[in-house]
Amino acid sequence: MPLLKLIVPHANETRFGGGRDTDAEEFNVQLKAVARRIRTASPAMQSLEIAAGAIERPLTTDDKRLAQVLGTFSWLDYVVQARLVFGSIPALRAALSAAAFRWSAVESAPEIENTIYYLDQVEFGRIDHSLAIERQLIRSRFDLKTIVESPSQWLSLRDDFQRWRQEYRLAYLEDHAQKQEQNKLLQQRIDSTTKQVKQIDLFERINAIQLGAMRELSKLWDETVRSLKVC
Repeated sequence: MPLLKLIVPHANETRFGGGRDTDAEEFNVQLKAVARRIRTASPAMQSLEIAAGAIERPLTTDDKRLAQVLGTFSWLDYVVQARLVFGSIPALRAALSAAAFRWSAVESAPEIENTIYYLDQVEFGRIDHSLAIERQLIRSRFDLKTIVESPSQWLSLRDDFQRWRQEYRLAYLEDHAQKQEQNKLLQQRIDSTTKQVKQIDLFERINAIQLGAMRELSKLWDETVRSLKVC
């Protein structure tokens, strides 16, 4: 009976274990509901594990075993599988309790996942070094099992992250503005240097033309002198 109470808390000796057909039907309905919740939560939890790089799979390690137990079609089969797969009532109770926490965290899972990706992919460059240190401290607090099983822990962590992200954005915009100003000054220097180079090139061309003209005049004068005859 304790195994049945894990699925239907109000189960009792009179109603279950040879009772009315409606009792068995109620158990099957609850069994399918629990199984459906675990199937729904599993993909979201897997995404969290991937985002966090949690190769030990702290959120989905029991999903297959639970599916084996909850996939049964009667309370008798359920009891047999529960004892075979989990071995004890406390073990199954712990697995079902953790699954209930995961189901409750399904709605917040995408936000948790996006927060992890943001922290892992953010770039700093010349931004205040203290922000990088604080990022590492916040990221180190992302223990998936703790966050999922303690909603208040996630809310506190989310507040700290949002405050840090605001400071980071301000620092990034300030650094970006400085880079734009430096790029502007650099472009002005490049334009000025380019203009000077063009002017020098123009002067050299003029000098070359003038030198060529002088040579042509000298050659013409020599030819004129040679062509004159003394009368």
